[in-house]
Amino acid sequence: MHMVTALLLGAADVDGSRKRADLVQDLLWAHTDPADRLEHIRVRPHWVGLEAVFLLSSAYGTGVPCGALALLGRASAPLAAQGYTPLQPAE
Repeated sequence: MHMVTALLLGAADVDGSRKRADLVQDLLWAHTDPADRLEHIRVRPHWVGLEAVFLLSSAYGTGVPCGALALLGRASAPLAAQGYTPLQPAE
């Protein structure tokens, strides 16, 4: 299993509250595809907006956060509608 994190920058008028983190976590799950090999998502408040942590199946190999990248790409428009812009994930 691999852990990948991504920061979601919040617009100036968007708070990074726990309630907002729960909403974004649900939004990410709604855009998940089986090919992502995602096993768990955790979104929590961060001083720049939100931090998303993805646990991916080890089938991807070391250093390749493909599932998280694909998911963030599919969810970019709904995230933007909530006031968040994803940064490049890090493994």
